[in-house]
Amino acid sequence: MNLLTHTVTKVLGDPVRHTYKSDDGTENEYYLTPVECDCWGNISNTKVMTNTLEQAKAIKVGYEWES
Repeated sequence: MNLLTHTVTKVLGDPVRHTYKSDDGTENEYYLTPVECDCWGNISNTKVMTNTLEQAKAIKVGYEWES
């Protein structure tokens, strides 16, 4: 499987907190931050998932991830 690098070109909004319960009943959280990103010249809107609010707030123009 090939991974492609995505680079944030704009942050489109604030992180949004989401929660879910795991099988053992523990409540967990994650954050989705809406962004515009570039991948090999293809511009698209998506959301970056992070585990903490601090990680979500660190997403700025130039942030990269692979998928």
